[in-house]
Amino acid sequence: MSSAPPEEAEQEQSFLSHLIELRTRIVRAAVSVLIALLALSPFMKQIYDFLAAPMLAALPQGSRMIATGIITPFLVPLKVTLLAAFVLALPYVLYQAWAFVAPGLYRYEKRLAFPIVISSYVMFLAGVAFCYFVVFRFLFPIIAGFAPTSISVSPDIEAYFGFVLTMFVAFGSRSKHRL
Repeated sequence: MSSAPPEEAEQEQSFLSHLIELRTRIVRAAVSVLIALLALSPFMKQIYDFLAAPMLAALPQGSRMIATGIITPFLVPLKVTLLAAFVLALPYVLYQAWAFVAPGLYRYEKRLAFPIVISSYVMFLAGVAFCYFVVFRFLFPIIAGFAPTSISVSPDIEAYFGFVLTMFVAFGSRSKHRL
């Protein structure tokens, strides 16, 4: 019967304890997003309508957005609400990541990381807000204005969500600090 040297056994135990800690942090973060989703789910329609408002305002009178898939009228508002839940729970998710990484950082690294994470979150929200309240208010009327009169402008809600999500990530990520 051979046994591993004490250093290897200790190192293996340390590795397993880190994996267990990581799993615990990921589960806590996922549960926080799920709780936010459950809290926001009664407002799914209103959240999607808020997201769709800039496009609907730019469409010709009487036009509406369309859903081309069978389950799309349910899935797209659910995805939008899940995204809103993630953004709402993001401070706690970032805290869980911080709590996992912080013990391995030096004191000066800890002092620098916290303000950068907080300001990055705030700047991400500012970028998304700028995109929604400024860019979309100018962009969608211009796009709708290019449509010939022979074309009925009725955007698909899934394509709209994909476009909006891409724009939010682009504007939110470009407003973050660069180290």
